[in-house]
Amino acid sequence: MSRLAAGLNPPPPMPLEEFFKKAWEVTEPGKPLMLGWHIGLICEHLEAVSRGQIKKLLVNIPPRSLKSTIISVDWPTWEWGPLGHPEYRYLFVSHEIGLSTELSLNRRLILESDWYRENWPRVVIATDQNEKRLIHNTRRGKMIATSQKGAITGKGGNRLVFDDFIDPEQAESDLERNSALSAWEKKFSSRLDDPANDAIVVVEQRTHPQDFTAKLIEEGGFTRITIPSDNYTKEPMFFSFPSGRVVEIAPGASTFPERKPLDLIEAQRRRMGSRTHDAQERQNPQAAGGIIFKRENWRFYDNLEELIARGFDEMLQSWDLSFKGTSDSDFVVGQVWGRRAADHFFLDQFRDQVGVLGTMSAIEMMTSKWPRATRKLVEDKANGPAVIELLRTKVPGLIAVNPQGGKIVRARAAEPFQESGNLWLPSPRIAPWVEDFISRSAQFPNVDRDDEIDAMTQAIIHFTSNSGPMLTIG
Repeated sequence: MSRLAAGLNPPPPMPLEEFFKKAWEVTEPGKPLMLGWHIGLICEHLEAVSRGQIKKLLVNIPPRSLKSTIISVDWPTWEWGPLGHPEYRYLFVSHEIGLSTELSLNRRLILESDWYRENWPRVVIATDQNEKRLIHNTRRGKMIATSQKGAITGKGGNRLVFDDFIDPEQAESDLERNSALSAWEKKFSSRLDDPANDAIVVVEQRTHPQDFTAKLIEEGGFTRITIPSDNYTKEPMFFSFPSGRVVEIAPGASTFPERKPLDLIEAQRRRMGSRTHDAQERQNPQAAGGIIFKRENWRFYDNLEELIARGFDEMLQSWDLSFKGTSDSDFVVGQVWGRRAADHFFLDQFRDQVGVLGTMSAIEMMTSKWPRATRKLVEDKANGPAVIELLRTKVPGLIAVNPQGGKIVRARAAEPFQESGNLWLPSPRIAPWVEDFISRSAQFPNVDRDDEIDAMTQAIIHFTSNSGPMLTIG
């Protein structure tokens, strides 16, 4: 008899990773469990969600990484049992009902196991229902499984869990992809019982540059874990745990060497094709190296202070503004660049959805932070003219710029500087936002948000143009 059943004081909550190992014996009896560091990373982040420290969690990880087992099966049953919240209500959504049903059956398998009932007897499954996709307990807790296209009238919860919301086989279809994104906006995004305190957890393999993950990144507010099958970059990858632990993956190394050694990864790549492989396995949904701005051509610096101390021949700010500051508007982007001979260094960036007042505040902040970046390029479109007029007496060096030639032409003009290794970015170790910048640059021009690329090309062309502040290309 367990201590709980004996009426003694309950033991401290079992860590989720330990619970995962015990539950594996219930759902996969006799099947060896191949552990990896990523399991602890995911479990610690889910525990942070349970503590209320993370309200929105997004996990991008290759298939067959036990992602559904940890997130959609073990975590909710752990919250009901060891964590002591059998009153929580969950809505689980997958791209098709078969997957949702399978995960629901595994949750029920754990909840009705002798091991679970002995250790957490407070969690009693209601006897008046026995549906495959619906689980009630006697504490009014509920677990509902549905699909992206399922009816959800009157359904919601304390936890919304989306597990492969878009069918990987249908991701290339604009119709299917847009249908899923519309379902998120119109059906699912508002289904939390208490939006201020409840949580959304999303786990999926990447499938397309405009997939569900891209939509959520655009909306913002998500803590994101991105785990590729291998480190295909020239820089080490660092994965930080909420506990403070850090895992480093060397350039060219497999992320899961026990499960997927490099020879297996390469065989998968040949079999799947680079585009599909890079999306689903590397969480990088575009051509392997990028279209115009190749991933392998970026160069990185690690010490910003040392770089500044050495000085620059010229520094400037480059601003790409929007028309309004709402959640569906473009982002306002301000970048600081420094040039030393042929090398161009990306030093800092502001990126947010703000209106005129927020833009003015951002320009003043960047000017105070980077006083040597005396020239401020502001595109003469959107809110640009209004901002220049309002700030002219407060901020010196504002220059209205009218780029010519179109976005792709301007990107092609900047491309040789990146290809020759003359464009330097801060290492992701000192500037985590750089990873998203590199990803969007690689996807350009097939990307919804190109504000960063516009600001960058505006800066690079101005450094090298003989035509002054008017950037005429072509």
